[in-house]
Amino acid sequence: MIPYNRRISFFLFILTSLLLSSCSGYSLPIAQLPTQLPPEPTVEPIPTFETPPRDAVLNWSAELSESYCKPTSFGRFSSLVYNSGALYSVQSGDSRGVWRLPPNESQWEKVAEPLAADGKFIESLRVNDNWLVMLIFDHPMHVQGWRVEALNLETNEQQRLVDNIEANENIIYLDMELQGDLLYFLTHTVTANSSKQLSTIHAINMAEGTQESLLSLESDLIYNQLAVSEKYLMITQSVSSKPEDDDPLPILFFSFESNQLVELMDVSGSNPLMAGGLAAWSEQRSDRLPETYKIFDFESGLSWPLLIQGEQPSSFDLSREYLVWIDPTEPTNAYPAVFLMSLDDGHKLTISAESLDLMPQFPQVRDDVLILGFVKNFFTLDAQGMICAIPLEELQALSQPTPDPAQATP
Repeated sequence: MIPYNRRISFFLFILTSLLLSSCSGYSLPIAQLPTQLPPEPTVEPIPTFETPPRDAVLNWSAELSESYCKPTSFGRFSSLVYNSGALYSVQSGDSRGVWRLPPNESQWEKVAEPLAADGKFIESLRVNDNWLVMLIFDHPMHVQGWRVEALNLETNEQQRLVDNIEANENIIYLDMELQGDLLYFLTHTVTANSSKQLSTIHAINMAEGTQESLLSLESDLIYNQLAVSEKYLMITQSVSSKPEDDDPLPILFFSFESNQLVELMDVSGSNPLMAGGLAAWSEQRSDRLPETYKIFDFESGLSWPLLIQGEQPSSFDLSREYLVWIDPTEPTNAYPAVFLMSLDDGHKLTISAESLDLMPQFPQVRDDVLILGFVKNFFTLDAQGMICAIPLEELQALSQPTPDPAQATP
């Protein structure tokens, strides 16, 4: 299965190939909505200490896998979601469907699969206490053949929310986020005969069975990424329809409380994340590798940068205390690595895989536990997945401080 970030890159390549290049400057219909800025971001340096915290490293081993990981009967997995103590994973092939590992259990159980046989590929998954939502494609490269289905975890009833496989319209799915009973999803309408691009954010109330278009954004830019919290929907943009345009791309916030769209003109970036009253984004465009991440605290209005390490950083995830990501080609140790960075002081823990064939996937910090997947023999037909859960306190005790350059012998 093609990784989701590569699928998005392919989507954008197709889109920019279809779009007209004779477009006017950036425009957004903000005038149709009242605007009100959140607290103006105030850049603050990362806190300094008399004795700065040392970075740490943990070399993963077979012994650690035996202690903290549970093997699966799956090979590779295309998604891993943690919610309320349970793990959810997406599988393809003969095991096609969504599988769940309940808390304190050792056996996975199948909880959902596409309602129709033409939904062959579950590409993305969102889960909370009440709902499990699947993005389904009929073919890995058919960008317009998609549908969205939801499973009510209380009643076990499954429903089809959107069906573009049947409708076959020139609408491309780009992203979705789940908040309570509401599903927000972002689509792009292919408009090859227009100088403007139409992105639409839809809101579906799954409990009430209602749907509305929350925002329709027409501009020179393609909106392709969402993040959501209880108060805000965060919207970032990918590329301009003018290939030569290299300007930073502004980030938009939509306030649910005031029903207002906000554009922070001095804030730009991509790869949005929201958690615990924080927003985070890469300060680079989505067609660039992330080099720094900006953290913004809505309550205090403070903002600070974090330096991202790695050759090809990806799979970013945010909690109130940590930013985590992976790099399949981390250069300092030649093996794939997981990075866990403290938002308070920039302290970084690097978990280095034991070999090139042990690939980490989908790291996330939940309930003071690091959750991640590992796939053994990743580049072979004998790939075998395992799911790991390491309490942060034990993780820190297992790690070793990196060498202190000040004590290095000349």
